[in-house]
This record gives sequence, C-alpha cells and structure tokens, in this order.
Amino acid sequence: MYDFIRLGISVYLLIAVFFGVPDYSIFRWIVFLGVGLLIVFSIVFKEVKTPLTGFFLLLFIIICIIFNPIVPLYLYDKGIWNVIDLFSAIILFIKPILINLVDKPLNDVSSDRFDKYIR
Repeated sequence: MYDFIRLGISVYLLIAVFFGVPDYSIFRWIVFLGVGLLIVFSIVFKEVKTPLTGFFLLLFIIICIIFNPIVPLYLYDKGIWNVIDLFSAIILFIKPILINLVDKPLNDVSSDRFDKYIR
C-alpha cells in the first residue's frame, strides 16, 4: 500500500506539471494527505534505520510543509510550482531506487537471511 500511495502521488504531481490542475486547493489536500500518510507509515513501521531513509523522511516533511493547505505557501509564478511539483515527483519516485542501491547493495547476499530455513 505504501508503494501505491507513493507512486500515485508522484504520477499525480507529474500530471499537474504537464497538464495542469483545475483546482489547486484539492491538489494541495491530496498531496498533503498522501505524503502525510507516507510519513506516518515510515514512522509507525520503523522504516527510518539509516541516514538515507532519515533524509528522505526529512524531504517528505518539507514536501508536506510546501503543499500544506491549512497555511498555504503562495508562489504566484506557475513556473516555480511546476519545478516544485517535478522535483517532488522525482523525490517520491526515486526513493526506493536510491535506498536499494545505497543501503542494500545487489551483490550483498548474506547467509544470515537463510540460516533460519536451513538447519
């Protein structure tokens, strides 16, 4: 479910960049609540174990603050919002790729994962 929310928000942000959104208040609520759920999931499931996952949690909090609909951030230039939307979508999309590359190398096959099955 975590990945569906993350990918759904990143696709929604990309749609907003390339095609626009008719109502930005609803757009802010959707992004704010979706990223807020990602933050809650990563805290509840204790996903923050390495500095890289902590860094992504910090980036998610910044995205939540930027898209906050309760006390909105007003940037009157649509080009700036398109850049923010694009970078937010990239951050949301690239998180598992970077974590798998940096924190869990592909050539690291440790035997401790298999010890409980082979005895």
